[in-house]
Amino acid sequence: MRRTTAVLTFWRVLNPLMAPLAGLAPWWVLVETVGRKSGKTRRTPLAVGRKDEHGMWVIAVHGRRSGWVLNAEAAERVRYRHLLRWVDATTKIHRWEPEAVAQMSRYARSGPRVTAQDPLLVQFRPIE
Repeated sequence: MRRTTAVLTFWRVLNPLMAPLAGLAPWWVLVETVGRKSGKTRRTPLAVGRKDEHGMWVIAVHGRRSGWVLNAEAAERVRYRHLLRWVDATTKIHRWEPEAVAQMSRYARSGPRVTAQDPLLVQFRPIE
């Protein structure tokens, strides 16, 4: 329990500092959701898992305990910024699949090893 509290505190402090850089660096993506209760815009920096012909994949290390996941599910639409480009997308939540995770970058795979609690895979599919 102490480890979980320390990790959450660490990310609550670090995420606001990383958010401006998240859409610039190739290993980060900035996900923008609308709060399901507040209606406010929320931005969360995440590690890019992988990109394919269907969109971008990320790991939700806390699964449905993550506020951004709950917001994305409620709205079904998000925006994400990667390499300075904003993309409107729909979301699809997938169960944890070790084979799919093995195809992701080492950086993306490192998060679940340290902090995971019921992780999920989330796919962002661009709206055209």
